[in-house]
Amino acid sequence: MALPWLESLNSLAAPAPFPRRFAVLFMGNGINGNHWWARGSGAGMQLGRSLAPLEPLKKKINVINGLFNKPAVGMG
Repeated sequence: MALPWLESLNSLAAPAPFPRRFAVLFMGNGINGNHWWARGSGAGMQLGRSLAPLEPLKKKINVINGLFNKPAVGMG
């Protein structure tokens, strides 16, 4: 008689935590903008020469561009 009741306990168990992933890229000397680009999204994303090694992962990554931190450029 206890088996049907025990099967219902699995739904009450806490789900496994989602794995945390974080990646940061720092280019102290900048990048070659002619090669560092991505167009599109998902499986159809086209990657520039510098990002080409990420081709197998392109369905799982986000390529963000256009960010600018004006205070970091100094007073000139």
